[in-house]
Amino acid sequence: LVVKVHSVDRTFENSRAEKPEVIVGKNVILAGFWRRKEVYGSLNVGDKITTGAKHEVTNTDVLSAFEGLRKVSTDSK
Repeated sequence: LVVKVHSVDRTFENSRAEKPEVIVGKNVILAGFWRRKEVYGSLNVGDKITTGAKHEVTNTDVLSAFEGLRKVSTDSK
């Protein structure tokens, strides 16, 4: 799932991110949907979601969703 990051609300206790805000505005790949297929399956282009995500392989643009994935709004088009 390709998503555009709109905000970073917080980082987690063990985060090594020195400047987590640099990801805001970037398009990234969000992986981990196999565990949350009921949420991912209902998404449409333009929907906004919120989730906790890990950036485990820092030299890539791939994040893994792992916590609280939910749709927060739907595109009005």
